[in-house]
Amino acid sequence: MPARHCRTSRPQEVQDIVPREPEEQAAEKHRSPIASDDGDESSADPVLVEATIRYEEQVEELSRQAYLKMVQKYREEQERKRLKEQEEEERVRLANRRKKCMLESAYEGKVFQMRAILQQELIECEDANQNSALSEACIGGSPEAVKFLIDHGANVNSRGQFGRTPLYRAVFGGHLDVAQVGFLTVLTKSILKILLQHGADPRLYADDGQRPIEIASDVAIHDLLENWDISETDMLLRQINLYHKQEEAQLSRGTQAMLTRLKRNVQQCEKSYQIVQQKVCKAYEVLNQRILEYETAKVNGYENLSLLEQIIHDAELHVESTKVELDKAREKLQQARLDLRDEQRKDKRKNSEDDRPGIVCSLKDLDDILFRDVGNRLGMARKLRISLLGALRYGKPMVVDLMELDSAFENLCRPRFESIKSTLMEDIIQQRIREPFVYVWIAKIIVRRTEIVSDQ
Repeated sequence: MPARHCRTSRPQEVQDIVPREPEEQAAEKHRSPIASDDGDESSADPVLVEATIRYEEQVEELSRQAYLKMVQKYREEQERKRLKEQEEEERVRLANRRKKCMLESAYEGKVFQMRAILQQELIECEDANQNSALSEACIGGSPEAVKFLIDHGANVNSRGQFGRTPLYRAVFGGHLDVAQVGFLTVLTKSILKILLQHGADPRLYADDGQRPIEIASDVAIHDLLENWDISETDMLLRQINLYHKQEEAQLSRGTQAMLTRLKRNVQQCEKSYQIVQQKVCKAYEVLNQRILEYETAKVNGYENLSLLEQIIHDAELHVESTKVELDKAREKLQQARLDLRDEQRKDKRKNSEDDRPGIVCSLKDLDDILFRDVGNRLGMARKLRISLLGALRYGKPMVVDLMELDSAFENLCRPRFESIKSTLMEDIIQQRIREPFVYVWIAKIIVRRTEIVSDQ
């Protein structure tokens, strides 16, 4: 008969030899620490049991709230990204529609509609063939539209398809209708006068190697171009260049004012971020102090530990709230830096002829641009993080195309490295710096230089 079914007058001894069920073993293994050693739950402190249950409920509620906040934050971020993309698509669609209406109105000579949809960027709008609104107005044959566009700053010497200027297309427009050649000649001559009087250069060649005078089929148009005083064109071009320089200077002053304002905003955001960082550090110090007080009281036999547990719980809530505030301050600082970089990039692109693709940034901004991808400019931050994790965990190769950064690194950083040791760069690249002798030698040099600087 199995031992578990035997009956004896010594129940305690039988209980010692009877094998227990797995459920009983698991229950004893996970028995609450508040129970007594002999397993009698009635001997546990009711106040401590109640405090423990309340603390576990609070921790569970805190975990649930943290999860809900994380989900809500993710949803808000996705919704904000979706709205931003939707606004960008709507803006591009409206801009394209306005440009199309502007080009059609210029061709048809509808000055009233052009005035209604006028915006500064639409004056120099172009179609798929790079023909401007002024060029369309010249080929359309409307002097009012031509005068309207010129008065609002259109470039009279802009080049469109096949390198043809508005003056070239205006002369070419005389070939449109042979049946109304007289009427078209009058209109074309009027448009030519408007263009010439506002600085259109008749000496410019198109891609086919012809000037406007060489394609003029009407005698009146040919005589007008041939008898035009080129010195007047040169004078008008000088005046136009002077006017554009004054506009650029005014725009540059506005750009500098904008950069100054953005830099001031970045400085304010950095100060706010540092203040919040200090608040987080202080909150962690308070939490660690409360935990230390709890451990000390527990060792000293303090009975009312529930009060200390509540204080620790409040300190944890304060830490979480300051961390949320820190995240908001970090996002605000990153957005301010992004606005400043965008404005600086626009200013540099205007003042330089470097049209290479990519984003120009300083080394200290690589974290925000390359890995965090603030502003979603690269659209590949997730790919970079996955590649970096694969390289760290599994030793996979990670290759990042830094374009011309290697030459800049060579010119800027190598002299600094060679000032410490002539082969320091090669030691780092070839991992010889990990050798004890090389590392100790470099460390001694750095310590010696630090002592010299401190003595001075």
